[in-house]
Amino acid sequence: MRELAELLSDDPAWPVVQSWIAEANKDVVVLPTEGTRGEDALHRLQVTSHSVLGAVALKTGGILIDHRWLRVLGSGSSKLQASLMSWNRIGETREIDPLESALVVGYDAIGGFFAVNGGEFAGEAGDLFYFAPDTLEWESLDRSYSDFLHWALTTDLAAFWDAPEGAAAIRFKLEE
Repeated sequence: MRELAELLSDDPAWPVVQSWIAEANKDVVVLPTEGTRGEDALHRLQVTSHSVLGAVALKTGGILIDHRWLRVLGSGSSKLQASLMSWNRIGETREIDPLESALVVGYDAIGGFFAVNGGEFAGEAGDLFYFAPDTLEWESLDRSYSDFLHWALTTDLAAFWDAPEGAAAIRFKLEE
């Protein structure tokens, strides 16, 4: 296991995430990290602050997008008890069973979940998958976590949830 100092990058992704937040075309609330939760999350996840996921884990308690419609998990906050650690049962106990080879990174107000594939799903490792409550199936979004976060902050989220086709991959194409 790498030490925290090895995970802190000289070229962190946080400025990029901040620029996306500044571009946002909707309400965005960045919850602050509390105490050493950010450093603990980065260390337990074993990702660097050079990655967008690592930057969100290190610098935020979570990100609430579009009046809390979408919640992107960070290190946790008193305003959002859910965290990357609790949702994925990393160093914490939780009532839910985590996915064996995927990392849940967010959820929406209608019961959908977003997870980074680590081999749990057929498809590319590192791609984001969406558990659609209308089909009760995990669907590939054919996007990375970074692409997903940028999309969530800067495009029309309503098109994603309102698409009649039902397939998350088709929903994503609506914004292009």
